[in-house]
Amino acid sequence: MTKSPTREENINSIIYSFINFRKGLVKDSRVNGCGLPHAQAEVLFCIHHNSDIGSSELAKYLNITPSATTQLVDILVNSGIVDRISDNFDRRVTRLRLTVKGEGMMKQIMEDKMNKVSEVLSLLTENEIADFANILNKVSASLDKKGGK
Repeated sequence: MTKSPTREENINSIIYSFINFRKGLVKDSRVNGCGLPHAQAEVLFCIHHNSDIGSSELAKYLNITPSATTQLVDILVNSGIVDRISDNFDRRVTRLRLTVKGEGMMKQIMEDKMNKVSEVLSLLTENEIADFANILNKVSASLDKKGGK
């Protein structure tokens, strides 16, 4: 009779699985539907889901330094993918928004992510996918409450 894994063993397994899952999704950093490096695609994703986000908020969200954020955003602005918009209430604050070109690229990225995740999850039943989504949403909500966004 096999012994059930301990809580610690299960947590270690989850950590490894998350790393492996993420690695599998970003294996080729330029295969994301539009040819952008992974870091730039992540910036697009964050701006898309947090319209009019500020640079400092974006840095916190991505867990990178403000200077790294500025470098990434500069590239996207110079490529016509992101616009910097002055805040109506505080002129010191600049907000970020996707351009029409950026929205088109975001659509390509989302299609690519959907295809990749669908492929990875193809071994699961629809019920298992629903259970997995519910568990991830529960964990994500917990992280949001703790400020781990």
